[in-house]
Amino acid sequence: MKKNVFFLILIISCLYFFIVKAISQSNISHVPDEMVFKTEVPFNSIDLLNSIIVTDQSWFNKLAIQFEINELEPIFGTTSPPRLYGWYKIKFKAKIEVSTIVSMFQQQSAVLKAEPNGIGRFFTSTPNDTYYSSQWNLAHIQMPLAWDITSGSAQVIVAVIDGGIRTTQEDLVAQLWINPNEIANGSDDDDNGYVDDINGIFTNTWNTGQTQTLFNPADLHGTQVASVCCASTNNAKGIAGIAGGGFGGQIGARLMIIRVPWSSTPGTTDAASIARGVGYATQKGAHIVNMSLGFQSGYAPIQDAILVGVETGRGGKGIIYTAGSGNVDNPPQWPNYGEAVFPASMGDVIAVGSIDQSGLWYYTSNYANWLDVVAPGKNIWVATGGTDNSYAGNGIVGTSYAAPHAAGLAALILSINSNFTLEEVTNIINNTATNISDPDRTGHGVINPYQSLLMALAYANQTQSS
Repeated sequence: MKKNVFFLILIISCLYFFIVKAISQSNISHVPDEMVFKTEVPFNSIDLLNSIIVTDQSWFNKLAIQFEINELEPIFGTTSPPRLYGWYKIKFKAKIEVSTIVSMFQQQSAVLKAEPNGIGRFFTSTPNDTYYSSQWNLAHIQMPLAWDITSGSAQVIVAVIDGGIRTTQEDLVAQLWINPNEIANGSDDDDNGYVDDINGIFTNTWNTGQTQTLFNPADLHGTQVASVCCASTNNAKGIAGIAGGGFGGQIGARLMIIRVPWSSTPGTTDAASIARGVGYATQKGAHIVNMSLGFQSGYAPIQDAILVGVETGRGGKGIIYTAGSGNVDNPPQWPNYGEAVFPASMGDVIAVGSIDQSGLWYYTSNYANWLDVVAPGKNIWVATGGTDNSYAGNGIVGTSYAAPHAAGLAALILSINSNFTLEEVTNIINNTATNISDPDRTGHGVINPYQSLLMALAYANQTQSS
């Protein structure tokens, strides 16, 4: 209980900070029929009689009649620190300027302070990316408010395991992770079995002496998935990524590419390659691993690789894994609703389903009791991967595109405090999700980056003070 109260106070403090920041930098008006004041002696009784407030203090009752005050409420609770005792907000019906009633209150000996109830605004970080206005998904989950807190740190590495990513794509090239122990010289400088793994690997090249080819022009899925999470934000081109930096001098999360083999019939890969990719991500210090893919059953090599990342990744704090819950075809093939999709169904993986523009569960999104959260997954604007500067939104559908929303959110949370554990990041994401009253199909609800980051700040402050 004490922890909950502490978190609530800190969250309120964070909100207060942003409101005050906004007030100090903009032309502020005030609520036309309200004011706030601080009295020396708090009221013992507050009643409503004939639509007028009546209290145990006669000076107030006279003003209440004069100005038709119909609401009186304390701003802070009775358990607040002494400095906060006696602050109240009133609402009045009289057709007069607020300044008039403020002046009358200031003349009362029992009143210590009186002023209008000012209107502040949140400063929202609005990107200048070309297609940002079409990115309904970012508006729906209130990304501009979240970006006011952080837009991503270059110290956070997001690995995307997929069929390859176009490294020259204009919105991704600045976000690419660079292996600090490798140079492009045709050698395996870091002695890990991969030659010139500068930005990542193609798992098929392990111990072959071949250099890395990270993009497969026949498979654009990986580029699209990566752009949701990691596209450069506020760079006047393309789209905005969840954790793509762009505000407050932030560069954004780094993108580690893990290409696995891909077959076009009907878009498949193999378990051994995924396991090898998961192992590489752990070895090279990835903080988050996104897997927009799934298997019908749990394969032991992948499970073991993920568990190693959970137990030893990030210095024992645990790698955060995100995965799509799977798409239900019409007519159903695999999966059908409620069927397990691996690795999303693993307990240490954040399983992500999808919603559409209405904010409700999207009918192709698989669900089961292992589902954690949902995120936008229909008509998501992405870098298509077809060229270095091609983008599209219509028809980009599936939990493949919902999952990197959660991966990007995890990156933002770790941008606040990279020492958060896997459990803490998972709890923050799940506990701040917006409940849309459909728990069977949407888990804890829709990810809420702004609230997640407020809670992350609360956790971080608690850690620093303890």
